[in-house]
Amino acid sequence: MISSRNGFSLLETLVALTIVAIGLTAGVRAASLSTESAWRVRAGTCALWTARNRMAERRAMEGALPVDGGETVMGGMRLYWRETVSPDGSVTVEVFDKPEGGHTLASLRGDPR
Repeated sequence: MISSRNGFSLLETLVALTIVAIGLTAGVRAASLSTESAWRVRAGTCALWTARNRMAERRAMEGALPVDGGETVMGGMRLYWRETVSPDGSVTVEVFDKPEGGHTLASLRGDPR
């Protein structure tokens, strides 16, 4: 007599659930990396705009601005910048994510004249 079997065994169900769980974990990880990458691109773009704006302000004031640092909000992000002047007169603007000079998001060097 032939036995008929309906449905899946417990082992088959567990294997299928394991495969689905591994797939979902990989998908969540990929989405997380994508979100982090998008944040880094956004932060880098805003930081570069901040550095360029500061350099443009220097050019507009013909270099008369004091060399220092400050903070600004660009694209909803609070960014901190610091300027240094080289002996040759060129200015370097560095933009950070923290006030004490955390991670450098952008650095721009140029002649403000």
